[in-house]
Formats: sequence, structure tokens, C-alpha cells
Amino acid sequence: MLKIKTVLHGLIVTGLFFAVSTSVSAQSLQSEFLQAVDERRNEPELLARSVENWDNRALRIWGLMGAEACEAIRPFLDASEDVQSAALEGLANCRDTASFPEIADLAKNGGSFGVRAIALEALGFTAAEENRAAHVALVADVLASDKSDDEKAAALYGLMQSITYSGLTPADLPGLDFEQILSFAGKPGKLGFEAAYFLTRIGNLDTTLELEQLTTLDSEDADQAQTYHLTRLLSQFGEKSFTWLGLAATQHSLNSLEAQRYAVAAIRGMGSLSDPQSRTFLMTLLLDAAPEFKQLALAALAAREDADAVVQERIWNFVEDENPWLAVTALEGLVRLGDERAREVAATWLADGSFYKAFRAIALLAGSDEGRAMLQSYLDTSRDPVRARLVQGTLDPDAVRPAPVRPTVPYVEAAASDGTLITLQTTRGDITIEMFEGTPYSGHAFVSLVREGAMDGMIWHRVIPGFVAQFGQIDDMRQFSHGTIREEWGALSHMPGTVGVATAGPDTGSSQFFINLEHNRHLDGRYTVFGRVVSGMDVVYAMQEGDEILKAE
Repeated sequence: MLKIKTVLHGLIVTGLFFAVSTSVSAQSLQSEFLQAVDERRNEPELLARSVENWDNRALRIWGLMGAEACEAIRPFLDASEDVQSAALEGLANCRDTASFPEIADLAKNGGSFGVRAIALEALGFTAAEENRAAHVALVADVLASDKSDDEKAAALYGLMQSITYSGLTPADLPGLDFEQILSFAGKPGKLGFEAAYFLTRIGNLDTTLELEQLTTLDSEDADQAQTYHLTRLLSQFGEKSFTWLGLAATQHSLNSLEAQRYAVAAIRGMGSLSDPQSRTFLMTLLLDAAPEFKQLALAALAAREDADAVVQERIWNFVEDENPWLAVTALEGLVRLGDERAREVAATWLADGSFYKAFRAIALLAGSDEGRAMLQSYLDTSRDPVRARLVQGTLDPDAVRPAPVRPTVPYVEAAASDGTLITLQTTRGDITIEMFEGTPYSGHAFVSLVREGAMDGMIWHRVIPGFVAQFGQIDDMRQFSHGTIREEWGALSHMPGTVGVATAGPDTGSSQFFINLEHNRHLDGRYTVFGRVVSGMDVVYAMQEGDEILKAE
């Protein structure tokens, strides 16, 4: 059985760069296979031929086609261990809940650590809600066993993915030892990171842990990412956590990026508190902090239970701020607090404001019946085609013709994007992004938009400190006709500086992209990563909503 073990880079064939196998027939099969996957052509015979004559990884890639691909992958669970591992990844990608019993058995009894670890991770995408109790019990057994740290890390990652959007609390996960998981979070390496990250996806930790357990955790060996995530947990312990949140938040004025990361987590966490000290601290930030920290303070104040008339008046002071990000954040907070005057301002922005303010105003108005009536009134009278289209799509998504599916280009052409450098010249500085191997069609789509000039004028319309900086909205009707691209999960984790495709569901990516500001582990296997920032990451961290891409080349 021929398998590609090495991919050769830099070969130039008729001016195109692409990966080649050790035989012409395997190269041809690779191209045929990847084109079929991008077209979502479910041809089981092609899968079997590719596994036999090209590479086991075909099973993982085949899973990108969705539920209909699962049936062709399942038989490979009975193959050799290397094939078995790829099949597990494929079943995770196609979300095959029907295979939960077989995957759970491999997680417990697989013949090698590699198979068991991959099965534990695959459970994160294949364990349906009705399997949750069995999944939790399996993870609890692994954590209490003498298995390796890497295997325990895989178990925590899988459970995190399974529950990440469920809003669960310790009471929903009986049998898990949260004190043990917290102790893992102070350890160095992968287990420490996965434990800390897992805890950030759980609510009401104060029902099973004490604040002192967190603040006295021996985490000297924990890396900066772990410490950042542990800082995020503090706000779950109420006003008594302010002592530690305050210490972290005061670092907002330091030049150290690491110190500012902790400040981001702490200031955001104060939105969950209701004590006078943290309220006063947030109000003080509005006076003299940098814009990104004023923005966090505005959002936190509006989220608090003690957001009274005094707080609302202070927030109103920023609605006309010259910094559009602060103005939008302030108005968003006032809408959240139920201030009817805020909707009137949003309607004014939609009609006469900047494109960024108008775009954000649409979302603010869409959250209430009164706001939706204002949107309908605008739609009935507007002559601005872009804003009208955005409003129409918000009021009735079914009334807007979906973007066409972007045609699949030959694999050789798509793979030519590998290694391409794209520079985004923004109002805040230059950012250079490198396309990488493993996501040829996503990279090709990104490069094509640049060559078409379609990114010139795009705004950064969603910036969440400690999460992502997203761009893609533009005051141009072309944004509605770029066509959609398909998922290509698995090339790289969502590490800081990686570039991903924003979507609204499977295979709906088009012309919106994001740059990860942290290691966003829960996005793995859900959003495509196709590039990385190779210079200008300081610009990315400084990005604010409303900033613009002047030119991409």
C-alpha cells in the first residue's frame, strides 16, 4: 500500500507551486480526491482508492463532506491502527453520533496510546446529548487513572468540545472531580492548558470550588496562556474576587503584552460583579485608560446588575465619542439596558452614520420589535443598496438570495497559494499573512479576493480583546456575490496570529475572516485556519473596530 510520508515543497511546474507525491499516479489521485471533496461529491469508491493508493489522511479529509460521508468512513475503524486513527478524525469531522459506542470503546481499549487519545478527542464531536452521561463517566475514569498526562489532556479536550456551547455547570456533569481538574490546571504542558481551558467553558464554579483553591493554586510552572485562562475564572466567585481581579486589571497601563492580556481578562470579568470597588474601578478606566480598555470598561459596566442611572449617564457620554468603537460599545450597552433613546440614535446612524456605525446599528435594532419596525421603515425608504441589502437579510434571511458556491478550481491551481504572502495595509499599520499548506481552497479564495481588489476598503467590524479581530464588511455590493467556500478543518489549531474563515454554518465561508488573539481551542474543528501572521502582530493586537484595510496586496 503506497502512502505519502513526505510532502515536497517549492517544486515549480508551469509557474505553479504544489505538493507532489512520490509517484505520478498518487499525485493524480490526490488532485482528483481533493477536488471531489471541495465539490462535496460523495463517492465512496474514490475514498477507498485514495486510502489504498494515496494517503490515510484521506479519511480525515473525507469527513469534511458532512453526515453523508460518515457511512463510507465507519468500516475503516476495523483496519490497522494508522488507518483507524485517520478514520476517527474523519468521523469527528462528519459528526458521526451513530459511532459513539465504537469510538468510546476505542477510547477505553484502543491498542495504542495514539488511537486512544484520538478517540477521546473524537468523542468531543460525536457524543450527542443523550450520550453525555456515558461520556462524562469515561472522562472521569481516565482522569482518575494512571494513564499519561497526554491521554488525560485528550479526554478533557474532547469533553470541552462536546459541551463548549451548552452553558453547563458542575451540577450538569456529575462524577467529574473539579478539584482534581483545577490541580491539573497548574501543571506545565498540554494537560495544564487543556484543564485550564476546560474550566473556562463551565459556569457556576463557585458551587464546587472555593476562591482560595484558585488563588493558592501552585501554578509557577503554568505557562502564560494557562494563567490567562485561570484569570478568566476569578469573576465566577463574586465580589470577593475583586482583590485579585483588581491586581490583574491595574496592569492595563503597562507596556507588557502579557500584563495587558491579564488585564483584558480581569476587566471583562468585572462585568459579572456588583460590588462598589469594581464599579468604581471601571468608572475610573473611562477617564484615562487606553481606548481598548475604555471599551472593555463600557461593556462591563453595561453588563452589571448595578448599572443604575449614574452608570447609564456615564455611558451616554461616549455615544458621540470621536472613537467610533467607543461610541458603538456605549450605544450597544444602552440598548442592552433598555434605554429607548438608544434605538433612536441607532436609527440615525443607520441612515446617516459611517458604514461601520450603520452596520453595527442594524444588529442593535434587530433585537427588539420596536427596532425591527425601525429597520423596516428604513428599508421602505432607503436608496443605499448595501445598507438596504444588509437590513433585508437581517429582517428576513430567506428573502435574500444566497451567495453562489464558488467553483472548485483544479487542485494544482488552488495549491499554488501555499506560501503566498499577503500584506494588509491598514489604518493602524501593516499586517503580513502567509498562506500555508493543508487548506489549498481557502488559501486560494483569500488570495483571489486580494487580486480582485475586493479587500481594499474592508473594515474591522468585530474586535473582541482576548478573542479575535474580524474583518470583511465593506460598503460595496460585491460582498454579496463573492460566493461561498467549504470547510478545510485540521491544518492548524487556532493559535494566536492564525487566520480563520468566519462562517454562519457549515460551508458558508465567503469574504469574512478573523485573526486569533488567543489560543482559541474551542474553535478547532469548527472553523478553518488557513494562514498565519508573520509580521505586524503588534498591529493586530492594537486593532480597533472601525479600522480599515486601505489596500491588500
